[in-house]
Amino acid sequence: MMQAVLADAECAEEHVLNFKGSIKGHRVLNRNWARPTPIDDYFSPNALFADNFRRRFQMRKNFFDRLYHGIWSFDEYFILKKDAMGRIGFSSYQKCTAALRMLAYGTTIDLWDEYLRMSERTCEYAMVRFATVVVSVFGPQYLEPTVADTERLLAISEARGWSGGGEGGELQLLGAWLSPWVIRVKVALQMKGLSYEYIEENLQHKSELLLSSNPVHKKVPVLIHAGRPFFPSWRPLFRATTAEQRAEAFENVLPQVETLERALTECSKGKAFFGGDAVGIVDLALGSFVVWIRAVDELGGTNLLDEARVPGLAAWAERVMAVDAVEEVMPEAGRIMEHYKGFLAKLAAPAGSS
Repeated sequence: MMQAVLADAECAEEHVLNFKGSIKGHRVLNRNWARPTPIDDYFSPNALFADNFRRRFQMRKNFFDRLYHGIWSFDEYFILKKDAMGRIGFSSYQKCTAALRMLAYGTTIDLWDEYLRMSERTCEYAMVRFATVVVSVFGPQYLEPTVADTERLLAISEARGWSGGGEGGELQLLGAWLSPWVIRVKVALQMKGLSYEYIEENLQHKSELLLSSNPVHKKVPVLIHAGRPFFPSWRPLFRATTAEQRAEAFENVLPQVETLERALTECSKGKAFFGGDAVGIVDLALGSFVVWIRAVDELGGTNLLDEARVPGLAAWAERVMAVDAVEEVMPEAGRIMEHYKGFLAKLAAPAGSS
């Protein structure tokens, strides 16, 4: 990602006008009053949002500190100093925050300039300098892994208890039998031949293990390895409760299905699955939804994977459902349908009703 940022910056530099001085009509904004904002929010001893640091920056605070000090000591651009007029410039925390927020969230420059009170141009320049320093300081160790690096990291993981293969009860999966995201994880573990302990969660009365393993989202699936949890985000599907909503949702999703049909043709090159002859990650990601798609079709009288409209995708769905690893863990269609009807009934019930 850092190399991509630098490449984009080099390309853009060829097209940027250098005004070499003040711009006629340019309005100078006093941004000094807002300097403490990110420091008070995240970096002071009594930071207002200290508990949200990992979620906002997509990294732990100690990792940020190591990154921050490496950048600060390498490039004086990130050192807080005064300009020619004696005014204090932007702090290194502001500049690093601007760069990390854009990289972590994949957002545009103008999303953060108001919060940080930095101009768009300054935010962009800070990100380019940030990427340059990261590549220079950390690149030799982290951005160009070799066989020796891989062996070293595996040795560190083993020393910390990540000796893994999933043997001896090291792997635990917290899930709900009907969830397509849980089904996806089950199929992946089955195909990899990893043994694990499956723990069924009651999503109406979540266990302490689930709440402590996924304290932010409190959702399944959660994969726990050697006591350390991993979890993807989870959001509900198929929430249409009326015929009109269902018809509108069906029409909106058809272009996406047709896009998948073209993607299957291009990626598979005439073979059975997206990845070729064998089931790959794309097949796992989409295949776990097939049983849910069929439930929605049966209840709404639709046919999303219509053989006449998307023949390749329809045949692919049959092949995925026939894979041994999928058949072994895929819940019965009847159970999915029963639960889905109950889910829609609760969704359509007036607020406050039982």
